[in-house]
Formats: sequence, C-alpha cells, structure tokens
Amino acid sequence: MRTEDVMREYESFWALTKEMLDSIKNDEWDRIASISDRREKLLKDLVALDDTLITDSFERMHWSDLIHQCLEMNGKMQALIEEKMMELQKNYGDEKKVFQAYHLNSGR
Repeated sequence: MRTEDVMREYESFWALTKEMLDSIKNDEWDRIASISDRREKLLKDLVALDDTLITDSFERMHWSDLIHQCLEMNGKMQALIEEKMMELQKNYGDEKKVFQAYHLNSGR
C-alpha cells in the first residue's frame, strides 16, 4: 500500500468521526449506529496498516494531527453521550414518579 492510500484511510476515519460527532450533536441516533459500524470496520483496517510508510515529515505531521483531532472528537462524543444518558435517566425518574403518584392517587 502506498503512503497516499494510508493517508486517505486516516482521512476517511477522520471524516466518519466528524460525521458521528455531528450526528450526536443533532440527536440523529439512528445514523450514529450506521456510522459507528463503518467507523469500527475502518479502525480495524487502520490497525492493520503499516504507518511506517509515512516517512515524509509533512505527511507524518498531518497523520499525527488527524489522530489527535479524532481523539479530541471522541472525547466530545463521550461527553455528549454521557450528558444525554443523564438527561434520559432524569426523565425516566420523573416519569416514574408521575406514574407512581397517579397510581397512588387513583385508588389502585
């Protein structure tokens, strides 16, 4: 595989990571699953690639920058997902309280 091919794979991973982050921000949860599957497959391919082919210093800096940006986006995704989960848990707790109050007051 050529250096250009390796870089293209990393750029594709970056693009999928960005797409996934944008989908999380927009509450497009159905899209997230699809993107996540494609991203996971690409990650497996990246792990198998020989990144020692990237010898040009400019390409190496670009490669490193892509990885750092992906890691940063992963952190943002994790924070957004945790925030959404906490919101869902709170809503569930509130709905459970309303349900219990209704059944207590309805004579059941």
